[in-house]
Amino acid sequence: MSRRVYLLGVGLALVALGLAFTDWALSLQPGTEPNLRRIRPGMSLADVESLLGSPGRMPLVRPMSGPRFGGVPDKRARIWENEAGVVRVWLDEYGRVVGITRWCNPARPQRSAFAQLRAWLGW
Repeated sequence: MSRRVYLLGVGLALVALGLAFTDWALSLQPGTEPNLRRIRPGMSLADVESLLGSPGRMPLVRPMSGPRFGGVPDKRARIWENEAGVVRVWLDEYGRVVGITRWCNPARPQRSAFAQLRAWLGW
C-alpha cells in the first residue's frame, strides 16, 4: 500500500511540475501581461522591445506655438497598443526606463482567474 501512495505522490508532483513549466513557457510570449510586469526601471529600450515583441512608436507632442503646427515626436516615451490596452514607457536621456503607464481597454473587461479558467476549459 505504501508503494502505491508513493507513486501517486510522485505522479502528482510531476503533473504539478508540468503545469508550472507550461505556465512559465506561455508567459514568455511577447506582449503578454507577465512580460509587462517584468519591465523595471533601468532596463534598456532594447530589453523592453524584446519583452513586448515589437518596437514602440513615439507619441506626438503638440508644440505650444499653435494648432497649425503638427506634433513633434517625444523621444523620451514609447507606446505599445494591442487588444488588451495601451502601455507607455518613459525613458531617460540614456534610453533607460524611468516609468511605465498602463491602460486597460475598457471594451475588454478584466476577467477573474476563475472566469479565465472556465473560458479555457470551455465551461
